[in-house]
Amino acid sequence: MSTQPSLDLTRAQILLENEDISFSGTKKGGAFDIDESTAEKLLNAVNKSGLSNRDVVRPWVNGSALLAKPGKNTWIIDFGLMDEESAKQYEAPYEYVLNNVYPVKSQNRRETRARNWWLHSETAPGMRKALKGVKRQIATPRIAKHRIFVWIPIETLADDGTYVFAREDDYFFGVLHSYPHEIWSLRLGTSLEDRPRYTPSTTFETFPFPYPPGKEDTDSPTYAAISAAAKQLHEEREAWLNPPELIALGAGADSKALKDRTLTNLYNALVAYRENGANGNDNGLARNDPASTFAPRLAQLHDALDQAVLSAYGWEDLFTTLRTPEGDEELLRRLLALNLERAAQQDK
Repeated sequence: MSTQPSLDLTRAQILLENEDISFSGTKKGGAFDIDESTAEKLLNAVNKSGLSNRDVVRPWVNGSALLAKPGKNTWIIDFGLMDEESAKQYEAPYEYVLNNVYPVKSQNRRETRARNWWLHSETAPGMRKALKGVKRQIATPRIAKHRIFVWIPIETLADDGTYVFAREDDYFFGVLHSYPHEIWSLRLGTSLEDRPRYTPSTTFETFPFPYPPGKEDTDSPTYAAISAAAKQLHEEREAWLNPPELIALGAGADSKALKDRTLTNLYNALVAYRENGANGNDNGLARNDPASTFAPRLAQLHDALDQAVLSAYGWEDLFTTLRTPEGDEELLRRLLALNLERAAQQDK
């Protein structure tokens, strides 16, 4: 009996419509990161220039912190693209970097990094430009067991272990977090041991969205359905991560009640539920574990999002076969065909 040849996804082309949206964060290249107490001192310091140190002292996040329960907040000194004279206007942060970064970074073998010692080694100018005017940003770890997307405040600076997306709408968040994008990124990405690596040039810039970015039909019922499902997913997930009733009682991130409420634990439970619990088999699921308790609801939220996204493509028939070998192959076949169709149009 003959078998169908494996789908050749290497044929996928980069889509110009996806350019200038996804970016790697900065690579600090020195001891620019500071703890919360140091940040508070710098933020409270007054400059002769009248400038606020909040311009250059920012919350900071790396890839692992996106998915873990943070302890004390981590901050970073970031002079962006400033020349040294401009950086000096922020007196206390500049002095901190002079004392803690300059001795090492000024000896860097790369001449430009040594000369610009007060700046991060990779300053991500494209990211900074794209995020201007955006009220919030989407982030995902470069390497992670589960492909999870989260909202982070626009004030937060991401490091190079994180990719950010310069979009602030629920629709875009929803499509990124849907199964079509997840399976596409898993098949076109690479991996480190057992952890998939998200590589925007192959996993994002090739991905055909239901609407080309920037050309969304915002009046469409399908656009509204994706937005609503994505918003619901985010809000209920956030409420699980930080239950208002526990926060009201003074529970902190390192408290016993909250420390295990991480996205990694939650999505481990979701996988276990899909593989076992959804079929009536509770093996591997702890009934009293908060993540396992919420997993069925999380599955419903993701299913609703997937249905909305598939409807936007006009592929409602695929929903019942999602997460099966045959269903995944057909979904990828259609995504590849759409990618090649869009690529052919941009070459005209």
